[in-house]
Amino acid sequence: MLSSKLNISLLSEHEDSDLFTLEEREIIKTYIPWTRKTVPGLTTYKGEPVRLEDLVTSARERLVLKPSQGYAVKVSTWGVIQGQASGKT
Repeated sequence: MLSSKLNISLLSEHEDSDLFTLEEREIIKTYIPWTRKTVPGLTTYKGEPVRLEDLVTSARERLVLKPSQGYAVKVSTWGVIQGQASGKT
């Protein structure tokens, strides 16, 4: 079930949902990394509403893009490395 990062994204996106008990919400906030499905639109980041496409551009050095399926790091895109490759750091 957790091999799909979409499931982790659902937990992360709904960490404050009343569908979870207070204890479950604390567990999600503590152990599930901030994760989003990469689609344009509004989301929250550090408690603030942001447009995901703007966040991906402005905070790319702090983000890692991964496919929704699989475990291999070799298919991940690390923002700081991409910036170095393009000459932007």
